[in-house]
Amino acid sequence: MIGTRYNPTQSPAVAKKVANLNTVNRVQNTINSAVRQGSTDAISKAVSEIGELKLRTAFSKARFIYGTMGKGSVITRGLRKWANRAPGQRLAEEQGVPLSLPQTNLLKRSVNIFDPGRRGAEFLRGGYQMMDQYYGQAGTCLHEFRDPVIAEFVHRAMGYKASDFSMSTSGRDAYRKHVGVKPGQAGDEFEGWHWKSPGQNQWGTTATKEISRIIRWGIRNFGGELVFEGRELYYSQVFLVTPPRIGDTDAEARELFTFFSPGESSVKFGRGKLVFQWNGVETVPTKVHFFSCWKWANDAVHTLNNMPKTIGEVGALEGTWSRFLTAPSGLGATTDAQALALAKTLLMMESGYRVSRDRIAAKP
Repeated sequence: MIGTRYNPTQSPAVAKKVANLNTVNRVQNTINSAVRQGSTDAISKAVSEIGELKLRTAFSKARFIYGTMGKGSVITRGLRKWANRAPGQRLAEEQGVPLSLPQTNLLKRSVNIFDPGRRGAEFLRGGYQMMDQYYGQAGTCLHEFRDPVIAEFVHRAMGYKASDFSMSTSGRDAYRKHVGVKPGQAGDEFEGWHWKSPGQNQWGTTATKEISRIIRWGIRNFGGELVFEGRELYYSQVFLVTPPRIGDTDAEARELFTFFSPGESSVKFGRGKLVFQWNGVETVPTKVHFFSCWKWANDAVHTLNNMPKTIGEVGALEGTWSRFLTAPSGLGATTDAQALALAKTLLMMESGYRVSRDRIAAKP
């Protein structure tokens, strides 16, 4: 259905490539112009200090996966549930006997496991890198799985003190030390992705957006692969000229989507490669995909609640909208209005509805 797999033997017709939109994408130009020259100089300095060959070797072997947490991963929820069980519960479960412990003896604990959302399966498959590893999360060891060469490059390119770099220190802690955030003091409540987080005058954006930009710069200039998991974004924040907000993943999508042409699931990304995935499967992205998760509605991803009710609600769109097919191959939609109607039909079918020619009726 919406998650149509990419079939290299039956590629959809590719429209004529549209002009590169990097120079006309208004929001991306705003983002780019906000990044200070000092930040670019810091990247050049980091390359000089670490060595281009060393960086090229590290990046060319790396496969990053970007995307949002969405509603979280089943794997991580399972681990949290396991970690929060009462003492003796595992043995009781294995022996098939009831657990009889006084409530006062139950172990009250919560394990802080980072949840990468739909990227979890890809990450656990081995050898994958996530941007999240380079910032991290308080109370986890996520940062210890970074590539050490890329980690040091990001650390130096962010302008952090070179002698402070350590694989045992997360990017989060390095950031907080760099901007002078201490527990209980001003700024302590704002993580590096928050729009009120300290240090934005240095990069012209949040720390996490700058880390992401540095990694993308490395892939474009040194090679490697960047997989973009697109299933649970709110695409109004990617395509609207005046979006309600632009989060980290939205900003990434706004830049990365300028490299696609209609009918492509993977494209050249400088010296690297960019791949679009939908629910962990390489997929040709279409407007039907984007309409199926358009706006935030109480965390109701991919339901009728977070779709536009009519095409008139969509508003003015960025030029990147023209870089994508209207619908998956064989599904027939040719206009944005038809794409919206098709996305609605597919979502209702996936939700347990039967679709007929003239009506949509609930399954008995």
